[in-house]
Amino acid sequence: MSKRIHGIFSRISGSYDLMNHLLSFGVDVKWRRDTVSEILKMSKGRKNLQVLDIATGTGDLAISLSEAFKKGNINAQITAMDFNDDMLLLADRKSRKSGTDILFEHGDAVRMKYGAGSFDVLTSGFALRNFDDLVRFAEESHRVLKKGGFFVFVDMAMPDEKAKQYFFKIYSLYMRLLGFFVDNESYKWLVHSIKAFDKKALEKKLRVAGFRNVRQRELSSGIGYIILGEKR
Repeated sequence: MSKRIHGIFSRISGSYDLMNHLLSFGVDVKWRRDTVSEILKMSKGRKNLQVLDIATGTGDLAISLSEAFKKGNINAQITAMDFNDDMLLLADRKSRKSGTDILFEHGDAVRMKYGAGSFDVLTSGFALRNFDDLVRFAEESHRVLKKGGFFVFVDMAMPDEKAKQYFFKIYSLYMRLLGFFVDNESYKWLVHSIKAFDKKALEKKLRVAGFRNVRQRELSSGIGYIILGEKR
């Protein structure tokens, strides 16, 4: 990860959760719930899972997933990694407070320290557009995933429909206004990262890396989407 991205997330770590809720009008909670539902659906019939949450941030997705696995009587060891120690510290505190058992580790999404075939499930929440080498990320994801395993990622990008693109233009002004009171440069970057991200190109990179049955599902407002696929 670049030093610039690292600096951005260090500066906004303390307000990251609140700003996520404000910037998404609270829809980010539903988007994570949808992501967890997809993982549970694809995990059906499996009882022992090794799960990696890539670029976990403040740990919301990992915590929600851990709670869902426990409720569904699925034995899962969740490892949550991030390259930013400020985010990891907050994530670990939240996990302890929620009573979830998650292993938090420092790590880079494009240079993973894990051995080949280490995990059954990969997930990531709202981080893909910040990775500086998506080809390497796709290759690393394929390498650390076991055969028969799958990934479910959730993020934001420009909507496909013109009407929703117009809504995003208004929404981006709202993002910048709120960001002005927290960290203007950082939130200008977050708006830019959504506008610039090519989710169709990501889908192609994942296929080239060797994943099969790669597909996308648009979430409410068109800005959020889930992308998922399998390693055969």
